[in-house]
Amino acid sequence: MRAYRSLLAGAAARRLALASVLGWLGFGALSLGIVLTVQHASGSPSTAGLALAGFALGSGVLAPVRGRIVDRFGPRRALLPFALGSGAALLALALAAEEGGPGWLLVVLASLGGLSAPPLIASARVVWPRVVEPEQLPAAYGVQALLSDLGAVVGPAFAGAVAALASPSGALIACAVLPAAGALLLVALPWPERTVTPGRGGALASAGMRTLVLADAGLYAGLGALEVALPAVAAESGAAAAAALPLAAFAGASALAALVYGARPAPAQRRYLLGSLALVLFSVPLAALDDVRALAAVLVLAGAAFAAVNVAVYALLDVVAPEGTGAEAFTWLTTAGASGMAAGAALAGALAGGGSSAAALALPAVGTALAAVVVVARRGTLRG
Repeated sequence: MRAYRSLLAGAAARRLALASVLGWLGFGALSLGIVLTVQHASGSPSTAGLALAGFALGSGVLAPVRGRIVDRFGPRRALLPFALGSGAALLALALAAEEGGPGWLLVVLASLGGLSAPPLIASARVVWPRVVEPEQLPAAYGVQALLSDLGAVVGPAFAGAVAALASPSGALIACAVLPAAGALLLVALPWPERTVTPGRGGALASAGMRTLVLADAGLYAGLGALEVALPAVAAESGAAAAAALPLAAFAGASALAALVYGARPAPAQRRYLLGSLALVLFSVPLAALDDVRALAAVLVLAGAAFAAVNVAVYALLDVVAPEGTGAEAFTWLTTAGASGMAAGAALAGALAGGGSSAAALALPAVGTALAAVVVVARRGTLRG
């Protein structure tokens, strides 16, 4: 842990780490907060689904646009207004839900919250090189990868706990405040000067960026399929809730491995390549397994491989993203990951619904294999 004690010795690094915690926790909790709030207010799961779809579509599709705006104008003039605008829309959603507003209004407000969602995590990644020494960056990126895993696990638990103790709309308010608070912390930190105006292609003008985006889409298609296929397999044995065990094994292994990788620097391109290949290796056996304990054991290894890819991506962005596109570059990965996850989940759901759970469990291997093919074929583009 010496690397992490050194990393967090500075006040600016601690502030940035706290901003990242608030961002990952808030974004991890918002989906459940929106669903609980809208379903409680409308009594309609379909309206809740439309509200979540509107939020996800707005936050995902336009993320690179918001990232480019933040790159151009900086956190004070762009990130903070986005955070306040998104927070205001979500607070309005909570109030409208409390007042029994119509379903269409709830969907519109959720969509507005997504359209203005602040690229907080992308901005935090841009700031890390400004507040720590170069040799500390691997540990910083390890922290970011760890927080992404914890946010996905702790975020929904946080939203559910607040909803149970207070109300669904109270949970949404708590979730909406967190990213805004993170943005307030981040705007006080140094932002890189914009010395070069990116070309019309922005971040995607870089061949290396296109490689990361394509690989990310395949990787997250596999993960989306996994999240749908595991409950289907567990349900066949009469215990759908048992799917939480292999999913927790994957997330826990990824979080712990991220800390290890962050403390042990390695060439980012090599770690990314080896991690991508290892993910394929550990995804292939899944389709042959139907016991949740065996699936959990394999997914521990897959989670460790995923962490290698995740940590390496943060470092590779420093190499392949064109100057002046730091926030936009990360948001392209967000968009690619969300699109891939949606496609993988939809296909796995169709297969599982048709009685082909084993085929659905084969999709993670397909997605990770597609990602690995991209990485191997285009590895030369990741050298900068």
